[in-house]
Amino acid sequence: MVYAEDFGANGNDSEDDSKALQAAVNAVQGRTIYLRGGTYYANFSIARSNVRIEGNGAILRPFKKGQPVISIGTNKAINDIHLSFFEIDGVDRGSDGIAVENNHIENGSDFLSLDRLIIMRCRYGMRVNGRTIWSRFNNCRFDWNTAGFIISTALPCNLLYFANCTFNKNEQYGLWVENKNAANETFKTFQFSSCNFEGNGMDAARAYGAWFSGVESLLLENIYCENNGTEKNESYGVKITGQTGRGLIINGGWYVGSRYPIYIDGEKKWGTIRNVTAQSTGDNEDDIFLLTNWTNNEPKIEVDKCMGSVHTRPDNQGNLPTDGVDWEPNDPASLSMQYRSWLKIFANGAHKDVKEVKGLVPGRLIGFINYSPTGHNIRLDASLMSDNRPFVIPANKAVQFVVDGYPTPGKLVPLL
Repeated sequence: MVYAEDFGANGNDSEDDSKALQAAVNAVQGRTIYLRGGTYYANFSIARSNVRIEGNGAILRPFKKGQPVISIGTNKAINDIHLSFFEIDGVDRGSDGIAVENNHIENGSDFLSLDRLIIMRCRYGMRVNGRTIWSRFNNCRFDWNTAGFIISTALPCNLLYFANCTFNKNEQYGLWVENKNAANETFKTFQFSSCNFEGNGMDAARAYGAWFSGVESLLLENIYCENNGTEKNESYGVKITGQTGRGLIINGGWYVGSRYPIYIDGEKKWGTIRNVTAQSTGDNEDDIFLLTNWTNNEPKIEVDKCMGSVHTRPDNQGNLPTDGVDWEPNDPASLSMQYRSWLKIFANGAHKDVKEVKGLVPGRLIGFINYSPTGHNIRLDASLMSDNRPFVIPANKAVQFVVDGYPTPGKLVPLL
């Protein structure tokens, strides 16, 4: 461990400590730069690997207004940056707290670790414009900024983990994650556990606790998301959008006090929303909004054991974006139940024969609904049935089946 004072830093709440802290970062590699308690006015950059800075209640403030307090990144690969136990106070929201910037797809700022930082009264508490992967943020506070935390880049941002972090009382939004290369799936595996998004955008025309666009494998677990915006503005607790977004899991949590507590639209969204409480404000009658664009046979979003009503709409084939009843208007000779629980079949004008059903996993429960204004039946071929006899679903009736595991695995057994 070395001390910042060894390089001339004062921490006396008045002098410019930029050169001293920059000299310490440039000279020390692999050891911890320790900041004693005090207030350091500085702007400095980290452009090398294996840098550790630890404070003991130290406060960093920008000496040059409009410049980040700490800049991380270069045009070469750097990794293993560890920042912990200090506060960044932007004072007047004119400077970013931490800015990560690079412009090469293979040379990013990776393996960042932020632990127990408080970043407040900055323009952006933390801003990422470039590649960063395998990074962790633990017990950090991004509060009272113009915007708490923003990631907006066309370069890969993968494997980012946030635990016990707060994104509160920011003027515009708590968290903004934007994949600017929408055609490529470059944002993958973002995990948020026991994080808090509260009181953001109270005076903004459009407020977000958290906003995600184009993120694959997004996990929101045990999130507290309350009072982002007001009933008078366009306010979202969590909004998930963009051209991709597969592998979404929202598990547990409290989403209340916004006009749209959970709002999901865009394309290619599938996953689960489970065990959450959602309650909207204003004149909305619903709490969870699923307005994704779907085509037939695509995976869906399963909503299970949630307190709050779901607002959704079918696509042009009648399919719902939730894991519920799908509509099959075409010839049903061959069906897929891989991503469905129930399927409504339109038997209009003639009897329908089903000869093949794909995606049958032993132990699953599936169901078929025969919608037939003309009184025609649906006939399941004998080869599909556990007893090797054809099964008829009468007009306007619903039948549920269990997929057999023994002695006829993959065959259907009706639950009558």
